[in-house]
Amino acid sequence: MRPSYYTFKPSAHLSGIVSHYWVTTTDFEPNSLTTEQTCLPLGTAEWIIQVRGELQLGKIDNEWRVFPSNYVVGLMDKPVHWKMHGNSQVIGISLKPEWFSAIFSFPLNSVHNAFIEAQFLDNPIFSLLRNHLLKEENLEKQVALVDEFLIDWVDEQKVANEFFVRAVGATRTGNALFSTKALRDNFYLCDRQIQRLFKSHFGLSPKAYERITRFSHTIERITQNPKPCWNTLADELGYSDRAHLVREFKYFAGFTPSSTNLADSSIHRVMAK
Repeated sequence: MRPSYYTFKPSAHLSGIVSHYWVTTTDFEPNSLTTEQTCLPLGTAEWIIQVRGELQLGKIDNEWRVFPSNYVVGLMDKPVHWKMHGNSQVIGISLKPEWFSAIFSFPLNSVHNAFIEAQFLDNPIFSLLRNHLLKEENLEKQVALVDEFLIDWVDEQKVANEFFVRAVGATRTGNALFSTKALRDNFYLCDRQIQRLFKSHFGLSPKAYERITRFSHTIERITQNPKPCWNTLADELGYSDRAHLVREFKYFAGFTPSSTNLADSSIHRVMAK
């Protein structure tokens, strides 16, 4: 048994901040579980809210444990495996990570490869939004409610001039790969400054973030063309060769690019642009 998976674009006002919204639902018996699902690490921070049904299960340290009803996931560099009970619904907000700390006043570096319950973030928006979502059953209206809440919150925080936000965002506009070289060249930052900014904001090095975003672009390209010329693709995306692409892909996904069909509905991924 598999969940249904939907994605929604944010409003234009939030397009530079929110990568996408996603919703997973199940419509079978509550005492049943889905098959194991996989979320790939694509360089976004996730705010996840369960609005119906029993709580999700996640495989943590090779054990199945219960996820909270309202929590934030930091930047991951490994796939996350999970299951969902029947008659359940979960809403996710995928945020571009450079905005996370600026919006929520919480250091994303403290949840690198981890998650934290919303109740420990000392920020009223987390509980307020979930309480409002619990009162609304229509999916489109729920997504619109999330968008409205975030617009109000972002405007209130006045974060548009955050230097780090502007710097990281400017280096990966459009379809361009994120590049630490662009940070050096366009914002006149030295390597030590870049290292410090990434560690303090994301909890990982700029090189590690560069690898994740390159993996995200790789997923996008393979989704568009499942049988590419691997040597050409490796060259276009900055891998040293095909073997390097395969090693990196397996590191982040847990499988090789030719061994699993990305159209499999148990593989969840939306590009983090």
